[in-house]
Amino acid sequence: MNLAQKALTVVVIDDSPLTHLIVEKAIDEIEFAVLLAHIYNGEEFVELVKRTKPDIAILDIEMGGIDGFTAFEAAKSHHPDLKVIFLTQYNSYSFAKAARNINANGFLVKMPEVDVLKNALLDVMNGEFVMDHIFQAS
Repeated sequence: MNLAQKALTVVVIDDSPLTHLIVEKAIDEIEFAVLLAHIYNGEEFVELVKRTKPDIAILDIEMGGIDGFTAFEAAKSHHPDLKVIFLTQYNSYSFAKAARNINANGFLVKMPEVDVLKNALLDVMNGEFVMDHIFQAS
């Protein structure tokens, strides 16, 4: 994929308005990414994926309604090419490993700096799995 030809469409799925504000600020500073939507629960995320087919989802694990892992699997059934980076407060290696085991594209602990998020988006679009630096020694 040539990033110069097409902006990456990104959706943020989290029940925390503060997380949305921080991630939106980061995405605003990334020249190749466009924030497509703010979603506050897993059910709305799955419906949005059916309609719009975004490139990347930044997805929380624990939300009202269905959890992030369940929402991930439902969304991927409608859009197999969707890339998903879990962004969560859980700094547990077991959650990071679970994300990798279900073929997510990344796992970051809230709240990464803008450069970390930018590099994660690039790495994911280049086919890499991104893991929060706190797990690099694990």
